[in-house]
Amino acid sequence: MLTHIRQTGDKDEQNRIIAKHRDIPVGVGEKFSKDMQTYFSDIWHLEVDRAGGRVFKTAATNSASLRTSAPTLIKATEPFDLASMLDRLTKGA
Repeated sequence: MLTHIRQTGDKDEQNRIIAKHRDIPVGVGEKFSKDMQTYFSDIWHLEVDRAGGRVFKTAATNSASLRTSAPTLIKATEPFDLASMLDRLTKGA
């Protein structure tokens, strides 16, 4: 499931987030829950750099509650190869 990221944290008088923020995945549309992280055992973040390089982040950071159900099979930073990641999760190898 793809989600958007909602940033939360302390806000100033102009409603801008100041200081430390937290990224929370939220569902898109009316049918999905607005707080997705409670329903899934795996939450990954696809990070795209300025050059267009893509990697999956699977370990929690100070701004996002990321996780994987198989930390011995899926590294904290994985190359952009979703098929390989899902294959390792389903086969356990």
